[in-house]
Amino acid sequence: MLIAERKVTRSEVADAARSKLRTVTDWVAGKTEPSASRVALLCDFFRVSADFLLGRSDAESGLTPGSVVIDDDAVASAKADPDGRYVFAWRVPRRARVVDQDEATRIAQQVDEERRRSQ
Repeated sequence: MLIAERKVTRSEVADAARSKLRTVTDWVAGKTEPSASRVALLCDFFRVSADFLLGRSDAESGLTPGSVVIDDDAVASAKADPDGRYVFAWRVPRRARVVDQDEATRIAQQVDEERRRSQ
């Protein structure tokens, strides 16, 4: 269950979903289901796809292994600068996740630190 995995309280989930604690308790117990607008809020809060949240997919990010991701900004840059080199598509690996910019920066810093230590 995401609430336990992410170490958040039901009260925090209720706040994020703009719902009452009792409503979240009912969702967890399977008595009721969140509306589409609540699902969207929960997906943003947990940073998961709606399919994952609703149990329709094991792919937390919504990206399935083997699918291809296109960065439309990089495509536009490549079109505007034909002499430049841009990577604008890549195959999704078996283990992928979506993170925000702060988390991506933190991960990059960890990798840099480990590389420096191993040199």
